[in-house]
Amino acid sequence: MTEGKRELLHLIELDRRIDDRAAELQRIRARLESMHAGGLGERVSGTKVSGLADGVAALVDLERQMDQAIDAWIQERGQIVAKVMAVEPEEYRRLLYYRYVLGMKLYEVAVRMKYSYSWARQMHSRALYIYNKLYF
Repeated sequence: MTEGKRELLHLIELDRRIDDRAAELQRIRARLESMHAGGLGERVSGTKVSGLADGVAALVDLERQMDQAIDAWIQERGQIVAKVMAVEPEEYRRLLYYRYVLGMKLYEVAVRMKYSYSWARQMHSRALYIYNKLYF
């Protein structure tokens, strides 16, 4: 596998990481909300209050860590997307954009661009060659 293809596949992985982290934060928030709805006022000095407070503190820390990681991933993603947007000719740029930035399968790209799958594969190889030539 070429360095260019490895970098472009990394773009798809970055999108997955960002989506996974956002989903994880949503799950944690939902758990804390359910703890809060579960009768927080029943005990004044019991474990429900301290459990919720600990959970909120952990959520705040986790959100801060995840925000930093997501910001770094978004910046890295933006750098790779900028490289894709500089590829010429336009049909190669569009193919790489659909395949790696939008994460479409090559057969989906072929349909979208109104090409046969075999022609899309050939164009994909050529586009990767151009990408590698430009950046590696």
